[in-house]
Amino acid sequence: MFREIIALSKTSNEALKHPLEKIILCIIPIIALGFSKSFIPLIINIIFFIGMNLIKKHSYKIVLKFSLGTALFASISAITFVFDYGIAYTLLIILKAFSAGLCIAYLSLTTPMDDILNMLHKIDALKEVCDIAKNMERFIILLEDEYVIMINSVKSRNGFANFNLKVKNMGKIAGLLFINTMKRWRDIKDAINTRCYRGELAYMAVYSHMNMKNSILIIIYLCILLSVVLITL
Repeated sequence: MFREIIALSKTSNEALKHPLEKIILCIIPIIALGFSKSFIPLIINIIFFIGMNLIKKHSYKIVLKFSLGTALFASISAITFVFDYGIAYTLLIILKAFSAGLCIAYLSLTTPMDDILNMLHKIDALKEVCDIAKNMERFIILLEDEYVIMINSVKSRNGFANFNLKVKNMGKIAGLLFINTMKRWRDIKDAINTRCYRGELAYMAVYSHMNMKNSILIIIYLCILLSVVLITL
């Protein structure tokens, strides 16, 4: 899925827009809604980003994985809150996670990672962090490919026929991935050194300057959302 997200973000019709516009649009609502004590601003943000994802014709499967995945994780983590704070507060937390998942899905499917790293790489304090993130991006793609090969291999041998086999074989896959990760990292390190790596990476980032019209529309939406959050506190 990681490779698919990278490909979709690079081919999106929003890819050429400045990444800062999309980061502000997606991250500020997550932060602001974290302080919300009402369902109203959350519902507004959910409707807005569902509409945005539909307009941009994003893969509904990926959007659902982001939003429902974060909501499921939050629901499992917030089970104990039911006894201390009640059902309404627990549902509020789950809805916040669902809303955040929609925001992250939109950001991931419209903004190539190279654009974000290229923008942050210009800050001296973040250069090394960006280089590590770039290397990890390539490393995760390799791990994902290896994981898919292992899963398909187990499936071809009917290794997921029942619950016991699923647990046993998933444990084996996890162990092999961990071992291969250590081996693969040494190979990647040797490959980098043989290519005369000097401590800096090149970022293939192509995006336009910030658009005034888009910036104004983003500010208007964020002002409306923040106003609703403050009113309902």
